Amino acid sequence: MRFQTYRHLARVATVGVVVLSVSALVACGGPKKEEGQAPGESTAPPEQQAAPAPVPEAAPAPAAPAETGPITLGDAARGKAIYDTYCVTCHGPTGKGDGPAAATLPKKPANHSDGNFMNPLPNEELYKAIKEGGQAIGKSNAMPPWGATLSDEQIKDALGYVRSLATPPYTGPK
Repeated sequence: MRFQTYRHLARVATVGVVVLSVSALVACGGPKKEEGQAPGESTAPPEQQAAPAPVPEAAPAPAAPAETGPITLGDAARGKAIYDTYCVTCHGPTGKGDGPAAATLPKKPANHSDGNFMNPLPNEELYKAIKEGGQAIGKSNAMPPWGATLSDEQIKDALGYVRSLATPPYTGPK
């Protein structure tokens, strides 16, 4: 049994040495080129040549914000379905912050029906709160970010519905 263990250990060590050697060659630019040899040509037989190292892809540029400038409100009717699915649990069916989960939260959710509180808030701020979560605008981190779940259009639709809940009614930019 010990023989098989040492044999296995020797194989693993050999593979490790080969991997480290290839990695070192790739990191250093490969073996020295013979004079007159074109870049990328090798004098070793094909079966002895290491597979070319994959070219690393450039890191993606940071995503630009999907929305710049004024946010326009989406369709409130479509927004109601989104609100009923994702928001009612905390904000309640009429937006008063009295959903079934509200009692378990450390801070009561925003009352979307309070026009005196909601109407002065810019659409951009509310959009950001929905997309990136409450902490993105300095509010509760209990408000989750929905940007990975909802498209920009769905967020605008939900925002359109949220604006329709306010009393007195929201009269700001649409």
